[in-house]
Amino acid sequence: MASQLESLFIKYIRNECSHKELQELHILSSLEENREELRALFETYVHTDMDQAMIQLPRASSERILNNVLASGPLKNKNSSNVRKLVLRWSWAAAILILAVVGISLWKVSKNRADQAIQQPNSSDIPAGTQGAVLTLADGSQITLDSLQNGSILNQEGTKARVQQGLLSYSDQAGTPVYNTLSTPRGRQFQLNLPDGSRVWLNAESAITFPTSFEGNSRIVSIQGEAYFEIAQNAQQAFIVEVNNKLKIEVLGTAFNVNAYESEPVIGTTLLNGAVRVLPKEHQQKSLVLKPGEQANWQHSEPGSHFELRKNVNLDNIIAWKEGFFNLEGVPFDELMRQIERWYDIKVVYAGQVPNIRLFGKLGRDKSLDNLLKALTYYEVHFKREGRQLTILEH
Repeated sequence: MASQLESLFIKYIRNECSHKELQELHILSSLEENREELRALFETYVHTDMDQAMIQLPRASSERILNNVLASGPLKNKNSSNVRKLVLRWSWAAAILILAVVGISLWKVSKNRADQAIQQPNSSDIPAGTQGAVLTLADGSQITLDSLQNGSILNQEGTKARVQQGLLSYSDQAGTPVYNTLSTPRGRQFQLNLPDGSRVWLNAESAITFPTSFEGNSRIVSIQGEAYFEIAQNAQQAFIVEVNNKLKIEVLGTAFNVNAYESEPVIGTTLLNGAVRVLPKEHQQKSLVLKPGEQANWQHSEPGSHFELRKNVNLDNIIAWKEGFFNLEGVPFDELMRQIERWYDIKVVYAGQVPNIRLFGKLGRDKSLDNLLKALTYYEVHFKREGRQLTILEH
């Protein structure tokens, strides 16, 4: 059965793509994971003997491909065999050329529509979020970490911490434990190396409270918002994450993500590898032991809170924020808007109903807000932005 990319690719070179199909082809073709499939499609459907092409390209495109290949180097003998070898060698260059044709076609069709879809009277663009956090010490004093020089060292009760390029690292030297809180405002994210060597990635509008050294038979931290954990193994000290004073996650050595924003309907714990046990804080509900690829959703916003177990979740979706992307695949539109609110420190309101559209592809979190919105106009969504308020207009 043909993939969606292959089906759209064939329809394009037959000149049968609708506007929406052209949009989807443009997005699918730009994804890193589709490069090998795209290369294979050109080798299959753009036959190396142009006179006997399995599917005939538009004449102008065929000539541009051939001219592009021939221009890359002189041929001693321009017979069909040499042309065949050269086209094979530069098949990816041909792919890039056709993608350019797709991009130009889409741009011509949608440029005016994109400009009209984003209304922004007297509003300057909003840059993407960046590295930054606030560290609250045990005495209540606060340090803005993004303004510190790389290599800055903090001393507390015999414990040392160093700041280096978006990472706060605590030494494993034993000292009198005191509690610190690392928090990220909207539009910021940061990383933390705990005293035991565990690593934490903190998403925007999140916080983690932790001791400066771990003692006894457990390592306990508490979080709000969203964090990704890679836990250092220590069979003598269980790692415990307390979430919003509602859940506990018991860990040995593993990697997992916790999404506990108050604005989200569930507290989601997703396991990438290892094993965790998730249980309500009051121990009044049966706990869940997760396997890699599973997600425990605590329905805390409904009467009679309960767990919902999901299997075979899209892990790329879950940790896209950590890798620098918005992964749109299967994400509800209002959930994406909440992510955008936190990353760009804006407020999103709806002039009508929440759009019910199928999202796909990825968008970089390094884009400015206006550039991100222009990409979303491919879905025929219209926006109005005034300062830091973004209104989703009715179709």
